[in-house]
Amino acid sequence: MFIPYYFREADSMKSFGWIPLLALVLFCLPAPAESTYPSKSVAHWDLSVSKEQNDPDYEKVRSLVEAKKYSQALILLEQKHRELPSEMTPVVLKAFVLNEMGEYKDALNTVLGGYKEMRRHPAVHFAFCQIHRNLGHGETSRRGCEIAAEQNPKAPETHYELARTLSTLGEMRDANSELARAAELDPKNPLYPFERGMNFFYLNDNANAEKAFLKALEADPKHLESSYQLGYLMAAEGKTDAARKYLKPVIQSGKNHPDVQSAHLLMDYVNKGETDKLPLKVVPHDYHLGRSKALYQSGDYGPALIEIETAARLKPDNLQIQEILVGLYSILLRVTESEKAVTHLIDIAKDNPETQAKGFQELGDLQILRGNLKEAHNNYEKARGLADPNKIAQISLDEFPEDLSSPPSNFDPNELYIKPTEALNRKGEVFAHYGMHNRAIANYSLVVRMDSNHLMAMLNTAASYHLSGQNNRAISILERLLISHPNHEHIIAHRILLAKAYLKSGNMGETFKNLEVIMQINPSARQAILKDPAFKEIQDHEAFKKIIH
Repeated sequence: MFIPYYFREADSMKSFGWIPLLALVLFCLPAPAESTYPSKSVAHWDLSVSKEQNDPDYEKVRSLVEAKKYSQALILLEQKHRELPSEMTPVVLKAFVLNEMGEYKDALNTVLGGYKEMRRHPAVHFAFCQIHRNLGHGETSRRGCEIAAEQNPKAPETHYELARTLSTLGEMRDANSELARAAELDPKNPLYPFERGMNFFYLNDNANAEKAFLKALEADPKHLESSYQLGYLMAAEGKTDAARKYLKPVIQSGKNHPDVQSAHLLMDYVNKGETDKLPLKVVPHDYHLGRSKALYQSGDYGPALIEIETAARLKPDNLQIQEILVGLYSILLRVTESEKAVTHLIDIAKDNPETQAKGFQELGDLQILRGNLKEAHNNYEKARGLADPNKIAQISLDEFPEDLSSPPSNFDPNELYIKPTEALNRKGEVFAHYGMHNRAIANYSLVVRMDSNHLMAMLNTAASYHLSGQNNRAISILERLLISHPNHEHIIAHRILLAKAYLKSGNMGETFKNLEVIMQINPSARQAILKDPAFKEIQDHEAFKKIIH
């Protein structure tokens, strides 16, 4: 399976063939901005239509969101919707709050519900703009942003959010037009000229980049990001005194800010007289690759996906970028997109049997997800006939279902995943469905590497160990989980699995002990235990009868 290089914590900048100096530029990009909760003029109907702009409850919601008290904001909006069930404003605003919380799928489902009931609500397209970007849907986000900006031409946030999406798509000139409009409407906000400066830098227009950063400092003399970028530009141009002037306030701020560490490093180059090594020219596909890495590492997987798509579009024959694209599609279970990207990768890797083999491995996995076992088998065979890195194809074929007409899993290839942990756990469940437990465990292991407390992945790992006859390993995991998660929501299934593992290992005492605990927790589990074929062999045992009956 393809894993993005920047998923591997041990990978250094050398994994991308970049020199550390370039990191001073690429990784000191503006941190991913928080979502934009709409202003009154965007969130509500015009006063000529409704007086809801003056409703104190909505102002209270706005204050709660600004204070990051999202749960309280949701409670108030749900109460408002119960009071006004025909009004969609509470529903649409709930979607914005969920988006702020990072619950992007729930946010999308919520705003779709509001859109279905009231398609002309003034805020729905502004919600689509942001939510779809966070889900990795670049073009859909663009459409939502454009409509929102057209509907609200005097709202700076609509132009700003459109610019954010355009910049992820590599359309920096159009993005700057929107940022210029936002700056006209809100000249005191340093973010708009600063991001214009970053876009000019991308376009290798350093003169206008400098002007934009200076404009940001006019709006806010303490804007660290602009000070740092000006320091970098001055240093790269050999203007060391000016570079020190802009870098010193960043360093002296003492803030826990990414630019502070970079400013120390940059100042070191200035003091050593090594500024001639600093690159000034930005290579667009490298820029988007750097953005993708930064966003991925900050947990912004949707925008990270759009950025790597842009890099791949700019460099369609670059194997490294195309592999990372496939890796992100794979790790988020974007099945249809993965198939297209892998097919392209195999085509351009004709002289690279290892990459081709990885491509056929991935196609095999994708067909497993779709339930097309024959096609999956054929692709694994092709991978095995090439390099078969890490012997993934061989492992898959060794445990492949004998019956190619086996009932498919209930996996929906159109289901949307935005968290790699949830996607990989689900992928493991599909492999487990077909009895391919080594492949399942490999996916669960990736989940636990990302989130060491991911309960379902650990339970699923134990289940696969049990079903593959490795009961001692299953018991070890399940007993540890009883210590760390003694009362979780799946505790009955946990205890039943533990009882089965002990039974298969020949430990009757622990089997009955766990069954007894289950009956104490939930006596209604009796029927499930009686119907479970795993316990059929002990149903006549006196201890079993005493516990169950």
